[in-house]
Amino acid sequence: RSLPKKSKKEPTMSQLEQRQKFGLIIKFLSMAHQIIKMYFGKDCGNASKMNVAVAYHLHNAITGAYNQYLIDYSKAVFTKGDLFGFNQITGTMQAGQTCELSYDGQSGQSNALDQDRLLVVVYNEDLNLIKSYEQVSSRVAGTGSVVLPPEWTTHQIHIWASLVSENRRAVSTSQYLGGYVVV
Repeated sequence: RSLPKKSKKEPTMSQLEQRQKFGLIIKFLSMAHQIIKMYFGKDCGNASKMNVAVAYHLHNAITGAYNQYLIDYSKAVFTKGDLFGFNQITGTMQAGQTCELSYDGQSGQSNALDQDRLLVVVYNEDLNLIKSYEQVSSRVAGTGSVVLPPEWTTHQIHIWASLVSENRRAVSTSQYLGGYVVV
């Protein structure tokens, strides 16, 4: 097979738009590659979990127009699975760079087990950095907290949470908690 050659034709507007969207999504998701590789859906033939995640986000989590595309964080997903999720979850920023989480884990419902663990993904918009926290607390605890780095004080962050089975084979689809300012 020969190497591809660069086209001499100018790209169409549609191609430019698609390239820009793709670049934005790849840059964002690559920061959470390990979480996506472990917890984003099931393997789909030749498509990796990262490829499935990119396709999902291209279709669901992009807003805006050419040269002004943005990620709609409320539609972003880092874990995707069929483990029973939260009925309700909220986050509150506390002094000391601490995010307190409170949730109804619905233990005992469907495939939800007490020992399922809380997974939290935090995106620092100011630093363009994603940090994940595994095994924050158990499903049955109903609360958990994440201490963010001190240098994140005053930064804008976005938080997602999901539940992971004890053996790490099942996961709930992540839920977006919202945007916060670290205090």
